Amino acid sequence: MNMECPHAGKSLLKGNCTEQNEIICPFHSFKYDMTSGNCTNNNEGFRLKTFETKIEHNQFYIKID
Repeated sequence: MNMECPHAGKSLLKGNCTEQNEIICPFHSFKYDMTSGNCTNNNEGFRLKTFETKIEHNQFYIKID
């Protein structure tokens, strides 16, 4: 799965994560909250798609709608 920045479609796979639970786009430094998907340093309405997740019995589950 390739997670892309909604700003310019660039991959976020090499982005850095912050202590505030954000991922930073390595191309244009847009920051996204990994829980809500909201862009935290830009007011243009960019948003990541997020998925409900859980861990049970050492298994990782992702709910895909």
